Amino acid sequence: MKGKYEVVVVGGGIQGLACAYYLAKRGLRDVLVIERGYIGCGASGRNTAIIHARYTSPAWINLIRESIRLYETLSVELDFNVMFSQRGSLLLAHSEDDLALYAESVKLQNSLKIPSKIISLSEIQDLVPDLNTDDVVGGLFQPDAGTVRHDAVVWGYANAAKKMGVDVEMFTELKGVRLEEGRIKSAITTRGDVNTRIIVNAAGPFGRNIADWVGVKLPNESYRLEAFVTESLKPFLDPIVTSKKYGFYCNQTDRGEFLASGETGRQPSLSTRSSTEKIYEFCKAAVYLFPRLKHARMLRQWAGSFDVTPDYAPLLGPVNTVEGFVLDCGWSRGVMAGPIGGKIIADYVVDGKISYLIEPFMLSRYTTGNLIQEKLHTAIIASGDH
Repeated sequence: MKGKYEVVVVGGGIQGLACAYYLAKRGLRDVLVIERGYIGCGASGRNTAIIHARYTSPAWINLIRESIRLYETLSVELDFNVMFSQRGSLLLAHSEDDLALYAESVKLQNSLKIPSKIISLSEIQDLVPDLNTDDVVGGLFQPDAGTVRHDAVVWGYANAAKKMGVDVEMFTELKGVRLEEGRIKSAITTRGDVNTRIIVNAAGPFGRNIADWVGVKLPNESYRLEAFVTESLKPFLDPIVTSKKYGFYCNQTDRGEFLASGETGRQPSLSTRSSTEKIYEFCKAAVYLFPRLKHARMLRQWAGSFDVTPDYAPLLGPVNTVEGFVLDCGWSRGVMAGPIGGKIIADYVVDGKISYLIEPFMLSRYTTGNLIQEKLHTAIIASGDH
């Protein structure tokens, strides 16, 4: 590790490593990535790795559309198989009101080049024969949505960035930031000071602490996102299936495991310990929706950090008060938008221009009141019983 870099990226997860890779690809290779643990040890390594763009807000749709496009060719670009599988994503409608909301969202999604569509109950029964459809009236289906192997994305970006000259230093923690006349001067790490003019804050749930050091207050809080997988089963579920009514989503992995997750806990927490309460809720929903799982054995369960802002949207781009301090944090969909998040921040650092993909997600929206309005989020903070 040198004593001076053009850019220091804090956080060795998907966002930070993607940013470093795209910086190097743009020709800016004097870049340092520091990670307090090992790469991917945070939220990037503890999630469900589902990618879809079936939203109601143009900002989210545009962002994830571009992320999907990057994911489609990422394995070839990185020369590393990230196992992106476009199996489709089905959002269940449990009422006519659900269906009406989904139909309106499909019009917007189609106008923004997302090939989603409304499908009937009979089409759902053909698509997912094992699904209990007693209280299902239809659904929203996005055929190009899918899943990815999150740790493979981390390793792929890290390997590609290092090949282009980026320094990736694990077990190196940021302990402070020095400013000079309102500009970034240096990063203080556990391995010494590093002079730099730009710090990219991609530190996930720890991003708020880093911002505090430069006098910037961030509105994000971290919650637990819990999940489990069963033993391997014969293939019975192709698409991702989500139910807002039951606060639950699931898919079957390429190893045959049934993977399930859903709404986060009700209290902010950095804990990655699983709870009996949430897993019981997920198991109950899983068995109701897929009765064949009644005798399936759970293989393992885990929890990860899920970063949440008041409008459940990330914090991207520069801040007005500190020159050279760039945000790439507050993600509740960090893996979903991993490629595009890293790319647009890298493009900003190189060009100094705020793209239409960044602009809606800037911190300044909390001053102007232009918050992201999204009606189809799932796996957000639980608000009560169903």
